[in-house]
Amino acid sequence: MVATRYFFEEADVDKVRSAIDSHLKPLGFTIMEDQYVFNGNTRTEIYWLNEKYGATISIQVSPDVDSSYGYRAVDLLSDGSVSDPTQLLELPGRTPAWFDPSVVPLNE
Repeated sequence: MVATRYFFEEADVDKVRSAIDSHLKPLGFTIMEDQYVFNGNTRTEIYWLNEKYGATISIQVSPDVDSSYGYRAVDLLSDGSVSDPTQLLELPGRTPAWFDPSVVPLNE
């Protein structure tokens, strides 16, 4: 399962990392980070991984384009390592309060 990517304008890597990590670390996520240069701009990719739930949150922070984040989950193992392999990770606030999946954006 892959969730919609959300875009935002924050380009301060430390600020983004700190804000997201403060919510995910208590849930058992570990963090990985990578940087690369594209068209002279340094882009940072930050990943939070949770093996128990097969979940990954990925964020790209960049000074030249909108930054973005997304969520994906893989099928959980049915080998007994998790109590219910059909249960997705519940992340409070994962979906913004204003989000309405029944509203389709207008094509302009």
